[in-house]
This record gives sequence, C-alpha cells and structure tokens, in this order.
Amino acid sequence: MKIEIKNKPILNIIVALPCEARPIISFYKLKKMPINPFPIFTNNDQTIYLIEAGIGKVKIAAATTFLYTLTGSQNHACFLNVGIAGSTQFSIGRPVLANKIIEHSTQRCWYPFIAPLKNQNQTSLITHDLPQKDYPEVGMIDMEGSAFFQTAAHFVTQEQIQVLKFISDNNTSSLNQINAVLVSDLITKNMHEIDILTNYLLQLSLQEKSLEFDTDWIAQFKEKWHFTHSQLLQLKEYLRKWHVIHGDKNPFLICENSQNASQVFEKINLQLFN
Repeated sequence: MKIEIKNKPILNIIVALPCEARPIISFYKLKKMPINPFPIFTNNDQTIYLIEAGIGKVKIAAATTFLYTLTGSQNHACFLNVGIAGSTQFSIGRPVLANKIIEHSTQRCWYPFIAPLKNQNQTSLITHDLPQKDYPEVGMIDMEGSAFFQTAAHFVTQEQIQVLKFISDNNTSSLNQINAVLVSDLITKNMHEIDILTNYLLQLSLQEKSLEFDTDWIAQFKEKWHFTHSQLLQLKEYLRKWHVIHGDKNPFLICENSQNASQVFEKINLQLFN
C-alpha cells in the first residue's frame, strides 16, 4: 500500500518504543493506520507519519525504509528520530539534538545539518549495539541513531534528517530506573521542543517539494560539474531563489562555460543579486 501525496510536506517520525510515541500521537492527534508489520500513525491531512520500530539498529533501519516506501518514496520527505539517550553532559529530561553521530562498532560518523537550529541544545551521539553502563563525559549514547541516520541518508539529503534525544539516564540515575511512564513524561513535558523541530522540518519539506519542478536543471548541473554535498545544498538554495526571480528561465544556460562548481556559483550569484 502506498499513500498518494501531492503538493504536501511530509515528515516521517521514527521512534523505538510505544512510550516514546504516545505523547507525540496525542499532541498531533495521530490515528493508527491498518498497516503491518509496524504500528504506524498519521494525522488527518497525512503530512505527519509516526512509526514504532522496536529496539535496535536492525529494526530502526527496517522501519525507516518501510515508512519511506509507504509514503510513496518522496524525496522531499523529512525524517526525525525521537528517543531517549544516556548522558552525563546534560541533566535528566533535557532535549538534545545530535550534531554528530558515531557508530561505535565501526567508528563511522555522520553530521546532521543543524545550523538553522543552533539555539537548541546539541552534542554528539554514539550508537552502541548493546545497553551501556558507562557514559562519556561529553555526548550521548543510544542504540539506534546511527542506523536511522545512515538509512534515511540513502533516500534524502542530510539536511532533511534530524535526531532529537531526551536524556533518560546517567551515572547517578541508572538505566535500570527507566520505565515507560518516566519516558512518556519526559517527552510530554518537552513537546514544545518537538513541535519547533516538526514545524521546521515540514517547512523544509515544502521547500524541497518546490524544487521538483527543476529536477532536470539539477541533473544538468551534476552531469557537467562535480558538487560536494554542501555545494549541492547551496545549489538547491540558489535554484529556489532563481525560480522566484527568473521563473522557468533555465540557469544552466548562463553557466555552461564554467570550469567548476565555484564558477557556476559566481555566475548564478551575479544574476541573482544584480
């Protein structure tokens, strides 16, 4: 079953546990969909989807892929992982964004694009395969972040993926003290922080949707010049501005003699701001 979505923003929220899901389901008035193998919930206008994945990297990766496929494999969708994490850097209950994600078993790293969200608490996140009793002096630990981010990054740009954790345990309040009521209460008290992030990602999804008209433009640019990931994001932002100012006039025509990506930006910038 695929959902037909036209001209709508899409936010896919992935959580591990029902107790993490309940406050979000209540706040956004999400209703359960008649779909297996994962519990999935959505709002009336089908712009927010939430999936309960279960614990562990394999389940998180499978749920993220399943939800992306269910919502029609839309490249303008945004992804948000909400869950709990251990940390001594922040107090219990504090919501914290991951600005660096490290997979402990491989030491691979990913860097979420959080510049527009710089006012939020942020730190690194280390994802382990098993529960941990030792906490780093700086950063958070969990069991799903790296699998979520790595999987979502196969489908959309890293700009469209965020990880928000709530500190649930540390070296003075052990993992054994965590229960479903405590977790739901932590998230309920901080739904305002989730709502800020949700609104930001929905708006970003709309912006990405607006770029679908010029998919051929981007393909032309990528075929002729090499762009790093950050340069590609910059190119998309320039093309948004170009469309507002110049409509359907193809920007490739003013850049075709450029030698590299830097010259492309110089020429587009000149046309945009002069």
